[in-house]
Amino acid sequence: MWGSNPSQWASPTAKANQAYHKRATSRPAITPAHVMTLAEYYAKQAVIAQWRDEGKRYVEVSELHHEARRYLRMHRSELWAKATERYRYLVENGYLKPPRTRRKPSQ
Repeated sequence: MWGSNPSQWASPTAKANQAYHKRATSRPAITPAHVMTLAEYYAKQAVIAQWRDEGKRYVEVSELHHEARRYLRMHRSELWAKATERYRYLVENGYLKPPRTRRKPSQ
């Protein structure tokens, strides 16, 4: 026996007319949170490279975080430009989903 509802197999479910998520056809909006995450990553990589050149091997994670923040404050415009360009590349080539546009709450 399939189930207690006799009409559960009577009609197929309705099909959607369009895909649930629409693909962005224009250039995607760039959100500061995405770019800042990439900029922090590049700052950490730069600090690690500096330490490697100095011969530093074992460092506390908190020290890396503080140095990366300091590096980010000093080189903000360079890192922001690099991160923005990289984010655009990742979204346009399909490696990242474009940021979704949120609807305003109904009143």
